[in-house]
Order: sequence, then C-alpha cells, then structure tokens
Amino acid sequence: MSEGGHHEIEAAKKRLAVAKATASSASTMASSATKMMDSAKSMELAARIMTLTAKKNEAAKSMERNACTMSMTAKKNKAIAENLLKTSSKEVEEANKFLKKVEKKWKRAEELKTLRNGNNNQEKANNPQWATYYAEESSRAAHHFHSHPQSTTAPFSLPPAPPDDRILWKKYVQYFTR
Repeated sequence: MSEGGHHEIEAAKKRLAVAKATASSASTMASSATKMMDSAKSMELAARIMTLTAKKNEAAKSMERNACTMSMTAKKNKAIAENLLKTSSKEVEEANKFLKKVEKKWKRAEELKTLRNGNNNQEKANNPQWATYYAEESSRAAHHFHSHPQSTTAPFSLPPAPPDDRILWKKYVQYFTR
C-alpha cells in the first residue's frame, strides 16, 4: 500500500480513537452529574427538614439554597453531558464509517494497482524462472533470425510482457521481430 494510504488510514483510526475517548468522557461526565444531582437532592431534603424543625435557623436556609444551586448546576452539567454524549456518539459512528470507507478505498486502489501491475511485480522480478524464460526466448529468436536472415516474423508467438518490464519488453520485441 502506498505511503499516502497508510497515513490516511492512520489518521482515520486516530479520529475514531478521539471520538471514542470523547464519548467515554461524556458518559463519565453524565454519570457524575447524575450522582451530583442525587446528592444535591439528599442535601436539599436534609435542609428542608432542618428548616421545618427550626424555622429561624439561617444555617439550614443557607444549606437549602446551596443544595438548590448544586442541584441546578448538576442538571445543567447533566444536560451538557448528555448532549455531548449524543454528539460524540454520532462522531464515533461517522469516524467508524469514514475509517471503513478509507480502508475500502485503499484496498480497492491496491487491487487496481495489482491488476495493473500484475499479481506481484516483486515476486516476478526476483523469480529466476522469468530470467530463464527470457533467456530461452531470446536464444530461440536469435537462432531463428540467424538461420533465416530474410525473415521478419518470429516462428513463435511472443509471450505477454510481464508488467514490470514493459519498456524493456517492447525493445526486446522490436529487436527480435524486425
């Protein structure tokens, strides 16, 4: 796979990881806000009981106000966290789709490259059978043209060119078929 393909896939994987981390922290934040709301409700209830038992107790009234403020803040935090969780869940979904799309694109590009260049250029280039094959064909062609100097066509059909040596093959065909 090309360098660009690896970079694009890695970037898509990082995007997915960030989206998952954001969703996880949003979930934790929502859970914390819920716990904070529960404790604020308990505190508010305790303050109300204190206020009812001692009507003139300023500490109880202050505690009740603080509990109400804490409860309101927790509700806001929970709403923010739930919104962030919803948004980050969508981002995780989109990042996952994007990663699959990028992987599919580069897999297809690799398949096209393989089809265009043959099954495995490196394997063919390093394969001694190809070198032997070329040597045998060259020898046959040289013998034929040496034996029949007036001939302009080879007595055999030339094999298809291996994709990694198109220019060399073209020269080979031109040389041995003139």
